[in-house]
Amino acid sequence: MFATKPIGDDDSHLVAVLEVITDTLASRNVTEWLQRFALENLMEISSSLYSLLGGGLVSIKENGTSVDLILQILSATLKISQKRKMFQPHFTITLEGIFQLFEAAGNCDSPQVEASAERGLDTILMSTPPIDIICMDVDKLRRFLLWGTSTALKSDFKKGTKPSESHQDTKTHTEEPQEETMVAKFLRWLLASVILGKLYSEANDLDPTALSETKPETLLEYLKQSNLEGSMTNSEHILGEVIMYLQKLVCTNNMVLLPSVVFAVSLMLLRNGQFLTTESEGDYELIRSLCSRISSPPEAIPVWRWSYYQGWKDLSAEPAADPKTIDACQQLLLMFSDMLGRRASGIST
Repeated sequence: MFATKPIGDDDSHLVAVLEVITDTLASRNVTEWLQRFALENLMEISSSLYSLLGGGLVSIKENGTSVDLILQILSATLKISQKRKMFQPHFTITLEGIFQLFEAAGNCDSPQVEASAERGLDTILMSTPPIDIICMDVDKLRRFLLWGTSTALKSDFKKGTKPSESHQDTKTHTEEPQEETMVAKFLRWLLASVILGKLYSEANDLDPTALSETKPETLLEYLKQSNLEGSMTNSEHILGEVIMYLQKLVCTNNMVLLPSVVFAVSLMLLRNGQFLTTESEGDYELIRSLCSRISSPPEAIPVWRWSYYQGWKDLSAEPAADPKTIDACQQLLLMFSDMLGRRASGIST
């Protein structure tokens, strides 16, 4: 549609076309019309533009303007797609596509491309969390998580905000989105990827028909039903460490994410072997007791949907900031930190 050979920013025709598209998408009337009647056409254009990035036809080192405009269009398409009803077609990006976006936006350290790197992360976080991230190649995953964390921190620093300043009101459910830092948003996206991946992957023996109709009320019930075999993989270990690190950054005022953090790490760490063979019977009983006090997070609800702007809320559930829940989550996080540390020592020796 656009090109079959590498393009430079001196290709004024492509830049002109991209500028026309971005200017058009800046109109609220246009985006509302596209959402109702013609998102498929925009999706086709976005898919062709995405192929330019994924196919290496545009590089951020040589095509900074073109890459930035393409990322703006992809982000706008994903934003419009999120507003569509569940039964309507949606624009999605695969895990491999997400990694290609990272490669296009994050492979240059010059100050000139920092804005494009941030826009790249923004676009990735607009996309639906990939459930196969837990199966991602370890080296690719490590590079992506390092880039995502550093880019999110730089973005928040430039805006003059700290990760811990993110907050969501857990007592009231207002229509207006609460301010959220990029670090908190990146954490929320990773949590959804892990939870959905563990609950809906083929390796999970949980009955899918039961999962679609009801949900167990507590983390302990999920662990009993999921029947996960084997030991924690290297990819899961890396994800666990990054999730724990990001949680420490945002924990000051964002207790609402704690159950999701514990739930995600538990599904990766507390396999049958490690859950049932702790160091002592006392540890085993403590873990069971703590898990029984933690309710299922929103991501485990079958009707849950990813939202870039605000975490999905289960209005029928108890507040996530319940003191007993927070205490149980914090105790488990301390135990998980110790487990992950011991596993890291075992890997290095």
